[in-house]
Parts: sequence; structure tokens; C-alpha cells
Amino acid sequence: MTLRIGLEPQPQLDAVLGLLSAAGLPVAAVHGLQRQPGIVEDGDVAWVRAPGGDLLSWCQGGGLDLAVVGKESLLEDEPEVYELLDLRVAPATLVFATAAATGEGRSGRLRVATRFPRLTARHFAAGGLQVQPVGLTSDATIAVSLGLADGVVELDTLLAEAASGLVRRDTVAPCGARLVAGRAARALRGAEVAALVVRLRDLLAQR
Repeated sequence: MTLRIGLEPQPQLDAVLGLLSAAGLPVAAVHGLQRQPGIVEDGDVAWVRAPGGDLLSWCQGGGLDLAVVGKESLLEDEPEVYELLDLRVAPATLVFATAAATGEGRSGRLRVATRFPRLTARHFAAGGLQVQPVGLTSDATIAVSLGLADGVVELDTLLAEAASGLVRRDTVAPCGARLVAGRAARALRGAEVAALVVRLRDLLAQR
């Protein structure tokens, strides 16, 4: 029976694929999907390329057995999936950053542009602060440039790529690639999934 695995687009996908390949999964066909969503089969594995939120929904619904998504997606969506392993090949940190002059002469709640509005609200509320999340689906730094937000909550790797000139103010959460499984996969393919996790752990222990 075909094993269905979802992959979230990310800058370090090659490193993720290298680890999965070393664990015995066929990944050669995946490279054709690296720039677009889609499905491709390679041997007894069907690879699905899509945004993390979609992959998590499909894992919950039984459409996917496994998925590799960023920890930030798990923190934002809080899905009913099993987080099996930190793959440790695509490290990142979710951070809060603002323009250098933010806060000078400004009153009221900070407007924070982010792809993770629920996670952002929870993070600041835990520190006793009220913010106004500005939910976006693309580069949050643009909202600051346009004067629509005072700061961003985004992955540090993307902020570095953007060369936005923002100043890091706070760490929201350590992130990076995680292997997750849906409930159906744990119930119906538990031994196969467990064996893959053991192989991956052994590989990571050697690094």
C-alpha cells in the first residue's frame, strides 16, 4: 500500500530530502515538485507538495499518512496529529521584530503583521500584552514598509533573506522541520511509521 507523505515548501528542502533518502525513502521524483504544489509517486511512496496548513488538515482527515512541516505551523494550527520527530536539518526561530524607531511617540496596541495570527496573540497575551495581529499569507515585512504594521512575527531565516532592516526584539518559539503523523496512520501503519522514526533517529544520532 502506498505511503502518502506531505512536504511543506521551505528553503532547506534539499536537506530534508537528503535525510529522508538516507532513511530509505525514494525521493528522486520529488525534485520536480520543489517549485509548485502537486503529487508525484516514486516507488511505493506518494509525495504531496503543499502549504503546511493544508498538509496538517489532510493528515487529520486521513488523506496523508505523514508530513514534514515547520513547527510554526503546528503551533499556529494546533492540529490533532502526532508530532513524531524534530528532523534538525532546517533549524529556524520565530521572532518578533520591528523597525528601529517603533514605539517612539506611539500609543495604543502594536499592530503585528504575521502569517501566524493565533500564535502571535497567544505569545503576547502570555506576557500580559495586547497586540493587534495583522494576518497575512505572504511576506509580513511588506506591511511594515507600507505603514500597515509596527512589527512582524516571522521566521528569522526569512527576515534575513528579506534584508528588511528590522530589529529583532523577542524570540517567540524555536521552530524547524518536524515529522508528523495522522491518527489513521498511527492506527493502520503503526509498525511501518515506527520503523521509519527509528531509522531517522539513528541517522540524527550519528550527526
